[in-house]
Amino acid sequence: MSELNSRAARPDDAAPAVQTAPFHHDAYVETTVPFHRVALLNERYRWWRPVLELLIAAVLYGVLSVLLFVVVYLMMDPGESGSSEDSLLPMDDMSDPVFIFFLLGSLAILIPACWFGIRLGSGRAWGFAWSVAGRVRWRLFWAGLWRMAFVFLGLFLIGRGASIADNGPDAAVLQPQALGLLIVVFTMVPAQAIAEELVFRGVLPQFLGAYVRNPWICYLVPLVLFTVAHDYNWVGLIDITVFAACMALLAHKTGGLELPMALHIANNVMVFSSGVFEVNDVNATEIPWESVLFSSGLTIVLTVFFLWNRQLKEMWEGDRTRVFLPPEHPLAPDEPLVAAPPQSVAGAALVFEPAQQGTRTAAPRGTRTAAPRGRRTQPPAGAQPAKPAAPGHSAQPEQPAQPQATQSRPLPEQQSSSE
Repeated sequence: MSELNSRAARPDDAAPAVQTAPFHHDAYVETTVPFHRVALLNERYRWWRPVLELLIAAVLYGVLSVLLFVVVYLMMDPGESGSSEDSLLPMDDMSDPVFIFFLLGSLAILIPACWFGIRLGSGRAWGFAWSVAGRVRWRLFWAGLWRMAFVFLGLFLIGRGASIADNGPDAAVLQPQALGLLIVVFTMVPAQAIAEELVFRGVLPQFLGAYVRNPWICYLVPLVLFTVAHDYNWVGLIDITVFAACMALLAHKTGGLELPMALHIANNVMVFSSGVFEVNDVNATEIPWESVLFSSGLTIVLTVFFLWNRQLKEMWEGDRTRVFLPPEHPLAPDEPLVAAPPQSVAGAALVFEPAQQGTRTAAPRGTRTAAPRGRRTQPPAGAQPAKPAAPGHSAQPEQPAQPQATQSRPLPEQQSSSE
């Protein structure tokens, strides 16, 4: 496959004049790319780059884990460290703030490890690790998070009330380290949940998607890894599997990690907070059937709510990067080709051109539109589509119109995901 150069349009702050840019293919396909396949939207793509990306991330994660271990070891009391012959960190109590910090921090450091792996290994845009829009769609994330906060806050209050009713007024007395635990929970749990979604619903499916088209394979392998990484009995692992499957479905359908992150954060904050207030035992590894049925059923209901909510659906369907691909690109669908892309591209778009001829276009802010997979793009008014060449003759592309007062913007590859 010849080297391709992705040139992208980033909306400008002020609405510029209608802009034109030369396009060097006489035929394109307009499409949207599935989330697990966005690793191929990389001008530097080679078959070995996704492997290098994972290797760098794994090595850096090991280094950061050692540094975190040293930090936590220094935080311990001198009498506590080394008091066990079996472990340098003799902690296994989920009610200990230091242990909770170490546990959640050991997962949160996956975020910088993945960042370095993506930027140094494959050189692709960091924003596409989060969504098909090439960035975190914060509006969608916050819309999902506040909805989940109401649900899990209600469940927490019900559980807290039931605990006091069953155990008497003494159950309302908090343990001495409750404040420290809550600070750790509300600061570290969001980072832990985001890191797990980034790895198991983002980076790993995209790694597999660089070689495999089938989304079932790309999401199933990380699902198995996510499940076996949890230390529960086999009944509890069923709940973890259902949760991972629902998060994968949300990521695939919405084209990003925003809603999985929102649900994961709300769920984990409620679980750890319930442990602080002694509503449940967060140290338990033997999970009863009734808890699994309730937890899995709730996850499925909330997933269906996310997918069927009209407001949320408009957010993710209207915020996908439109991609114009030449027919030889591996992501180009088997659809009739568009004669030529529009000379003024509305919304965020990636136009793949030969590396030596790549050009960029820009569009006003607020004109972002979504295009269904394989949808034909109509050329602008007055533009004449390229006519197919006669047999035995090569097609000559149309001469582009002269550009008018164009403005240049940085490519999204340099754009931060926190935009």
